[in-house]
Amino acid sequence: MSLKSRLQKPRMASLLLKRYLNYLLIRTQYLLGTQKVKGYPYSLIIDTVNTCNLHCPLCPTGLGMPGRTKGVMSMETYVRIIDQLSPYAFSVVLHNWGEPLLNKEIHNMISYAKTKRLRTMLSSNLCLLDAKTAENLISCGLDEIIISLDGVTEETYAKYRRGGSFSTVLANIELLVNKKKESNSDKPSVVWQFLVFKHNEHEVSRVKPMAQELGVNRVEILSGSLGGPNQSPYVNDPKTKELASQWLVSSRKYSAPFNYFSDSGYLNRSRCYFLWKSASFNWDGSVSPCCCVYDPSTDFGSICEEDFATIWNNDLFQSARAACTGRLAPKKAIRTVCSQCRVFRKA
Repeated sequence: MSLKSRLQKPRMASLLLKRYLNYLLIRTQYLLGTQKVKGYPYSLIIDTVNTCNLHCPLCPTGLGMPGRTKGVMSMETYVRIIDQLSPYAFSVVLHNWGEPLLNKEIHNMISYAKTKRLRTMLSSNLCLLDAKTAENLISCGLDEIIISLDGVTEETYAKYRRGGSFSTVLANIELLVNKKKESNSDKPSVVWQFLVFKHNEHEVSRVKPMAQELGVNRVEILSGSLGGPNQSPYVNDPKTKELASQWLVSSRKYSAPFNYFSDSGYLNRSRCYFLWKSASFNWDGSVSPCCCVYDPSTDFGSICEEDFATIWNNDLFQSARAACTGRLAPKKAIRTVCSQCRVFRKA
């Protein structure tokens, strides 16, 4: 064993111990409903860009809904986030409201996260992949890429992934799988995510056989849902309910993390976990209470203006945790977007 390897081994063990102790601390405080939290989130969600090349009809980005200014996260902002939270976190998700391959620094961002021993994953519609980008995603150490492909025919795919090309996505899956073979790499794990709607439910049985032919590693079949506005004022908008009726299937047939429009029994099954275990960052460094809120008025702070440690236990975060536990809010109680959330129970 080289000297470098001998020196790295105890450092790695110390880092893992620190992360696991933080994990246990956060989990305990989550169960207790602690408002002022000791410890830090162990899961990071970083929206590296909030624009997209497609126009999906249930996505606030695809619909062009008013909200946050469009932009691309800078490497400087990204490094600031990673440096402050990587000692405590296990993983980082590099997407939320946009197509991450539109950020030209995405492979450098992945590489930097890997130097901090973080598991990395991103979701892409995979319409923009080329040979060089595929090689970069492999060489930078990306652990998992989720591919949004909601159909097994061009006609079905195009109904939801508007502006995309079914044949292009298939070709790009083959490109990525072949580049992995050429590099003798088992990363990134390639996941086909199929969102089930009324118009494509009849194709579900054909997904896994096609996935096997393409050489993807795993298939995720999930109920389609309404993005973002689920936890904002849009939830009571008649147009939102009309969209739900038009598109959504019964979520009880498929896994559905946030689909209460088509499953009334979903509401309030568990306490919100985002406010304890996770941190959601927008492209400009602003901090949201979770990955589901869309409007900038719901932000809890900005890592470009103050350290995350200050934001994590500010009056907004403490008020939100109080709203989710049914306990008394702090002295400077503030009504946040979390107070009106219909996804999680409040006590």
